[in-house]
Amino acid sequence: MRPRLLAALAAVLLFAGAARAAEPALPPAPARWVFDETGFLSPAARATLDGELEAFERAQGSQVLVAIFRQLPAGVTLEEWTQRVAESWRVGRARQDDGVVLFIFLADRLVRIEVGYGLEGALPDLRASRILREVLLPGLRTGDHDGAVLATARAIVAAIRGEYEPGPGAERHGDGVPLWLLLLLAIVVLWVLTAAARRGGGPGAGASGWPGGFPPGRIGGGGFSGGGFSGGGFSGGGGSFGGGGASGRW
Repeated sequence: MRPRLLAALAAVLLFAGAARAAEPALPPAPARWVFDETGFLSPAARATLDGELEAFERAQGSQVLVAIFRQLPAGVTLEEWTQRVAESWRVGRARQDDGVVLFIFLADRLVRIEVGYGLEGALPDLRASRILREVLLPGLRTGDHDGAVLATARAIVAAIRGEYEPGPGAERHGDGVPLWLLLLLAIVVLWVLTAAARRGGGPGAGASGWPGGFPPGRIGGGGFSGGGFSGGGFSGGGGSFGGGGASGRW
């Protein structure tokens, strides 16, 4: 019985080792904030974008990278691969997890914004999806590679700063509450308060001090401090990723 158990264990270990060996190797961390193994961007655009992302890290502390590959490795999904790469590059600061990577895979025509744990409030999935849909994908489809990638990276930076302004159609596709719905809710609340006052009572305040106990919602990210930059090129700070972000195809 014991020889059979040992043989089974050896087979499991052999299978696991073979499966691990079959996994594609992760690319090494880049030396700069823009990694383009294909020459997809012009030298001028690459230099401009790299300088802007370096300056952003100096001022803000958060790390934003752009990574352009020829194709997605065989045998992996887009989301699985980009999360593993972002983790291995250690994008973002440790314990703050404030890293973002914009991935582009040319042969597959796939794109993804991979967002670290700490920025999922400033750059939630719907906002990342909107940036892809409204900024990156239209430019890629028309051949404006430089303009599309530059504008997308700048939109990501603006979102981290809490300054991103969505384009037209935000009420239909946005990650916020449509204006008409806010107005309708305000009318309903006003009617309830008026009716309660006429009855001589009033709606009770909850523990938070707001009617019904619910404080008004807050929108946006923010709260990021500077520091963490050592100069001399990109160096990962130990950030973590949990699968937040958005994907697209052009």
